[in-house]
Amino acid sequence: MVLSGDSAFGLDSASGVVRYLEEKGIGYQTSVALVPIVPAAILFDLALGDPKIRPGPETGYEACAAAGTGPIPEGNVGAGAGATVGKLLGHKFAMKGGLESASIRAGRLTVAALAAVNAVGDVVDPTTGSILAGARSKQGHGFANTAHILRTDPQLLRLGGSAENTTLAVVATNAAFEK
Repeated sequence: MVLSGDSAFGLDSASGVVRYLEEKGIGYQTSVALVPIVPAAILFDLALGDPKIRPGPETGYEACAAAGTGPIPEGNVGAGAGATVGKLLGHKFAMKGGLESASIRAGRLTVAALAAVNAVGDVVDPTTGSILAGARSKQGHGFANTAHILRTDPQLLRLGGSAENTTLAVVATNAAFEK
């Protein structure tokens, strides 16, 4: 699975992953050839940094070569490098988003999740309801609270830029499933 930034341009990085997997003999065996199946998804994050710097096949290949079994890098890395959150009031009030992961084990069962967060709204602690990251207030301190703003002024959702956000998530498990 490839998660990348740079809008549709980032899909090009999946070509490098396909090449890497083919070289390692990993893929789905068809009657003709072994075919690496690589689903890919991208963030729209062109507003942060230089939109001409794009991941390509080399980037995907290098990511595979560097992959390991240790902790997953989080924050402003990989697909999370250009991610921002709290864009409802415009990029001027947004904060950095990023890549995060979590997993849990119960006996031999493992469930893991990876998310690249590039959201128009806030990141909220589900336990306390506290805003962890998001749109900064126009006064320059604290958070604006995008959920409250949308409840009181839903017209803001139609402002330019609010459609230019993406949050990607992958959930994986070692549990056996049937069709």
